[in-house]
Amino acid sequence: GMGGLRTAAAAAGPDYHFISIGRGRGSAPSPDFMKGGLYWNAFMDRANELKGRVTFGGVFIMLGITERHMPIDQQAAFPDRVAKIIADMRAELGEPNLPVLHTDYETESTGSLGVDSPVGQRLRPLILDLPNKIPNLAIIPTDDLPMRDDHHFDMAGHKLWAERGIKIMIEKGWFRWAK
Repeated sequence: GMGGLRTAAAAAGPDYHFISIGRGRGSAPSPDFMKGGLYWNAFMDRANELKGRVTFGGVFIMLGITERHMPIDQQAAFPDRVAKIIADMRAELGEPNLPVLHTDYETESTGSLGVDSPVGQRLRPLILDLPNKIPNLAIIPTDDLPMRDDHHFDMAGHKLWAERGIKIMIEKGWFRWAK
């Protein structure tokens, strides 16, 4: 949230203002964010209220490791679910090319969630496949981000993650407000 907003504001000219209409929910897997899912309206109702009054800059997503809460036989459909979420979001907003920045698997995770654990070995390739399924999607690297426990970024980690995301947007020409 705030790390991304502050990073965007610092990279933009003084006449631009940034807002976030995100909806985070710890441990929620991708089906909860699909159209008709538990959290779809929590972020899309706000986005629809702003449609035609703001310029939507991008979608930042931190899903993937949360798929471990689903039955193993359903986890492999993660890229298709995220593709559906993004397609529905873009269609509803009338923004077919809206950039998407998705987090990599938490590569500094340890223990049973480490990148080399069965969970990490199963889920990380699914995350890395997202750019092949979704146009205008980039993966935000998570290597060397500070952690507060076995799989959550600390405040400095979130700030660095946001900075990496905005940097990717600038490099890809998606950040229209650069100084």
